[in-house]
Amino acid sequence: MDARQTESARDPKRTLEETESARESKRLRHAGLDAHVASLDLSSFGEFNCCVAVAADGTRFVCTTSALYAMTPNGVQALVAGHRTETGFRDGQGSEARFNSPQGIAVDCDGNVLVADTDNHALRKVTLAGTVSTLAGNGQKGFADGVGAAARFDDPWGIVVDAQGAIFVADSENHCECGM
Repeated sequence: MDARQTESARDPKRTLEETESARESKRLRHAGLDAHVASLDLSSFGEFNCCVAVAADGTRFVCTTSALYAMTPNGVQALVAGHRTETGFRDGQGSEARFNSPQGIAVDCDGNVLVADTDNHALRKVTLAGTVSTLAGNGQKGFADGVGAAARFDDPWGIVVDAQGAIFVADSENHCECGM
């Protein structure tokens, strides 16, 4: 088991009610197909935003208000992109990049992580090498269909990728779903 799993995750006899205190702290909850719930401690990541995505190889990605982290199936945790505490809007490699309160992430068929960068009003892409680029939006909120920086979002929140690679974003303050 992952060294960061809590006692409640190690003891399958404990009830869900006993593990509910995990909401008070920074934990990722895993509910197995057998209804067993396990908690992973994320307190070392900073302000956890409840963004979670899982790659085909089992790597779990989580977002904080300013960074994207990966947790491999064998328990290795690492900063992929962004900064532990500094927010902003910047493309770049690894810790040079900046995010601002992303509220949704998804993994595409190539293993790239797509980020609904909410307070930057943009859709971002993080490659396996940790390179961050902006796919759509330019940091200014609004409503506009278009390509790249010409597109406008107002608090993009949720994001999914279908089997063909099409990206769908819940553009929350524009009250719509946008497809790419």
